[in-house]
Amino acid sequence: MSICEFDISRGYMTKKRRWLFLLTKTTKYPLVDIKCVRIEHTYVNKRRYQIARITLSLASGKKLPLSTYQANTFKFEDKIEAEADTVAHFLSIPKM
Repeated sequence: MSICEFDISRGYMTKKRRWLFLLTKTTKYPLVDIKCVRIEHTYVNKRRYQIARITLSLASGKKLPLSTYQANTFKFEDKIEAEADTVAHFLSIPKM
């Protein structure tokens, strides 16, 4: 499970990943390094549905997924779009 916290006053995004409720890894990223919000779409097998997740593109070129899982876009497309819009608006960065 991943939890992302955006702190504009300190200028960092903190990502906490938890495994089996025992291990936790915390990583901080400067907000100035986040260049845009993207929704990554992936087609699964030969079926005609896709899964998606929200990622942040960093200045280094690295992609930073906000979640450890991908959601079925058929059921959650509106929610994924709304969350990506919210993050982009909050950080005042483009959504691509």
